[in-house]
Amino acid sequence: MRKTSILFCLLVMLFSSAFADPAFDLEQMRGSWWSSLDNTTSDFSLRGDKVWFEIDDQHYPCRIEGDILIFDFGPQEGELKQRIVSFEGDRLVLEYLDTKKRRVLTRVRH
Repeated sequence: MRKTSILFCLLVMLFSSAFADPAFDLEQMRGSWWSSLDNTTSDFSLRGDKVWFEIDDQHYPCRIEGDILIFDFGPQEGELKQRIVSFEGDRLVLEYLDTKKRRVLTRVRH
């Protein structure tokens, strides 16, 4: 009976870690992200817990909750939430939660 209990515990631990939410870190995502390298400016740039947008030359708070990247534009504009579909090296795939539209971004590091 003891061997069965140990085996059961190991299987539970194995399956729990296999289906756990991926851990994403803003520091790992640091840099400027382009949806098209033909553009002269990036879509956004991450530095620490801030995101910068060229369109208004402003920095805004950002954070990650589970697999959701959140840009906080303040009380009037609200938050933009995008699911992190994948993040490997200098390639990031984000999905808008409301439309399910995906975009692929390429990083140029600072």
